[in-house]
Amino acid sequence: TKNEPQNEKLTQCQNENCNMLFESQSMNDWMYLNEEHKNDQQQLAVCEPRTYEEDPEKYFPTVATKVSNDWTKLAAKLDYSIDIYEIEAEYSKVYDRAHRVLYKWKQKNHASTDRLIEVLRIIDRVDIAEMITDTINRKSGK
Repeated sequence: TKNEPQNEKLTQCQNENCNMLFESQSMNDWMYLNEEHKNDQQQLAVCEPRTYEEDPEKYFPTVATKVSNDWTKLAAKLDYSIDIYEIEAEYSKVYDRAHRVLYKWKQKNHASTDRLIEVLRIIDRVDIAEMITDTINRKSGK
């Protein structure tokens, strides 16, 4: 069909408003075929993922409230060196544990809203990732 990729290694964008083909589903190496050169495999251009410049800390309370028992998965994907056992011993409430993970991640890393959203998707918490994305889009008038 018209929308199916000609090359089996390419993936059709899942967004109904998008007609791009991607070489992989990784945020770091998305590629698309320019509309004018769909059949010419040599004409690849980089499709940059959307960049959110906002400080992710403003979303920490929302994430900590919603992430629930997935806080350990969140810790592992944000920064594997965060000691979840130490946090678990220090904090009894899941909210506090999740918030501490986020705070430690921000202290030790170049924390970004993009990375937070990406990790939430990786741990199958698309609901939280979409909540953040929707908030950002509403603020920017999109």
